[in-house]
Parts: sequence; C-alpha cells; structure tokens
Amino acid sequence: MIVKRCVVFVDRRPVAPATKPYVLASKAQATKTTRDSAEGMFNMETKHLYRSRDQRIIAGVAGGLANYFGVDPVIIRVALIVLTALNGFGLLIYLGLWLLVPNVDSVYVDSRSQVRENAEEMRGTAQSVVDRIRGTFSA
Repeated sequence: MIVKRCVVFVDRRPVAPATKPYVLASKAQATKTTRDSAEGMFNMETKHLYRSRDQRIIAGVAGGLANYFGVDPVIIRVALIVLTALNGFGLLIYLGLWLLVPNVDSVYVDSRSQVRENAEEMRGTAQSVVDRIRGTFSA
C-alpha cells in the first residue's frame, strides 16, 4: 500500500484589521440586497440576432445587426460596404448572415428549416433582381 503525504504550509503572519467594516443597517436591508442581486442574476434578458423587417434594404441583415448591437444601421451598412470594397469579405459576411440568421417573424423553430426558408428568400430576391435588370434593358 502506497501512502502519499501532503504537506500544507500555513501563513501565520497577523492580518491587519479592515479600516471600515461593512455593516448593514438592518436585517431587512440585507434580505432586500440579497434578493435584488439574485433577481438580477436570474432575470437576465438574452438577446437574439434576427434579420429586421423594419430596417430592410435587401435582406435586413444590417438592420438586425444594428438592433442587436444598439447602433444605427447606416454604420453597419457602411462597414459592410467598406469590407466589400477592400477584400470582398463584407459580401461574404452579408450572404452568410442572410442565409443563417432568421427573420424576426420566422415561423420555423429548428435551424434547418430556417436555413431553407432563408435560401428560398434569397432565391426569390435574386430572381426579382434579374427580372428588374432584364426589364430595364429590354424596355
């Protein structure tokens, strides 16, 4: 049988007393403070990223990101345009978010159905853009 020894060293230096001890005014205040901190800890609102219907120009991606981060959608749009102009990465981000992020009023719960819905919306939007371009040049 193998016995391992564990040695614990304890610091025995005296500790200076606190200059201002923390004292609550009453037991009721202590209970209220504990209850308020517990409610704040368990009632945290979770934010979800959705594509916007109100602030939509193409697919609502910039509007949804603006709602999520609490900024103006123009800032998000300009950032995506700059990223697209620099290296094309902004367009990839936009298309990826368009495909993966659900609409605010999406009826599907599972992610696979949401992606299918978004892909159908992308296909419909692309078809309408092609039809408008054809109508412009054929007229």
